[in-house]
Amino acid sequence: MDLPRLVKTTPSQPRCFFGYDPVNNQYKVLCIAPNLAGHATPQINHYQVFTLGADPKTWRFIGCGIPHSTYSYGLCIDGFVYYIASTGTDVCDEIRFEV
Repeated sequence: MDLPRLVKTTPSQPRCFFGYDPVNNQYKVLCIAPNLAGHATPQINHYQVFTLGADPKTWRFIGCGIPHSTYSYGLCIDGFVYYIASTGTDVCDEIRFEV
């Protein structure tokens, strides 16, 4: 299957992930293009998603509220894409909120 061209937002090479959304029964491709302006870490990335079989056949921009640098390829499990990243700060989660 050929995908439409990504909207070029940065000169950097995007990292793409393939996943499955079990709730909506859809396969999707997520591409993350790092914004290398100033080579700052963490980065403000540009995110685009393509849903296979959907109309119109275009990439959609999505947001992420956590600036980070992506260091690995991802793995999709139960509708979530997991990958190794760095935020440049310590992150913790309060254990009593088991969400």
